[in-house]
Amino acid sequence: FEKIKNTDDKTKVKILQAFLESLEKKDLVFYVDDQKVTSFLGKNNWDGAIKDAVCQKKGVSCFQDYLQLSEANVGLNKANYFLQRSDEQRIQIREDGRVEKKLLINYENKSPSNVFPAGDYKTYLRVLVPAESFLIGCQISNPDFPGNREACGIEETNDLGRKIFGFLLKVPVGEKRNVEVAYRLSEKKLFTFGEYLIFTQKQSGIGD
Repeated sequence: FEKIKNTDDKTKVKILQAFLESLEKKDLVFYVDDQKVTSFLGKNNWDGAIKDAVCQKKGVSCFQDYLQLSEANVGLNKANYFLQRSDEQRIQIREDGRVEKKLLINYENKSPSNVFPAGDYKTYLRVLVPAESFLIGCQISNPDFPGNREACGIEETNDLGRKIFGFLLKVPVGEKRNVEVAYRLSEKKLFTFGEYLIFTQKQSGIGD
């Protein structure tokens, strides 16, 4: 901070540009004890808050869906750096309006060894979905040995206006893991006609 105070204007501009880029990528989020500033941060999505989807079309029936994946590294290393991930949502709307979903999450740990900062990726994964969603099942598998599947051991909680499916996941060095979470949205809210809005919120700092 002392260097920033005494640096030249050109360098200050570069620092500001990097700062704004981190804000846009959600690598930086803020919390302050000031309602006006908090409101400003929220309008720009710089507060890290759980957001609600807003339907764009007025006067049209709108079914709102939500998903966020939140990971917490509990492995005492920096294996996140070596991790590749992708996810896919499969949505089935039945004739009676019930909505069933299958979430597929793929992980590959490209850590070169177990030497710090690399190593096994151990995370507590939380899947945030609409409140009153019903879990159908969850399995973890190794795509190199597709016959071997294990239950996720999910803990269900309600927080932040969402249903949360939480469980521990381990991806060893040089291996892959696939997670499959099946659930049904609240039967109190059926999709019969109108607009279907799925809002997927990115965890701050997790990359594109």
